[in-house]
Amino acid sequence: MQHERLVHLIVTLFVCLFALLTLGFTVINPSLAGFSLTGLLLILAAAYLIHYYRLENRLQRWYDLANELRSRRLAAEAPPSAPSGHNPA
Repeated sequence: MQHERLVHLIVTLFVCLFALLTLGFTVINPSLAGFSLTGLLLILAAAYLIHYYRLENRLQRWYDLANELRSRRLAAEAPPSAPSGHNPA
């Protein structure tokens, strides 16, 4: 999952970078095509940000679940301890 997270982060960053670059270009040289491309890239960037946010939250829940399962397994595999106050001498 780390590889997928990295790929999504890189794609999100590049889409946001290109959206900002086209926004700057459109401010300097206004044209209908520039406004259209800027709008399209801003919508795409917003969609990628929402997707990346959800992906990260889902993975954090999976990590929490894995940690809980690991602790339950270790607790089940642990040898039973002697009751407190009992001295086996």
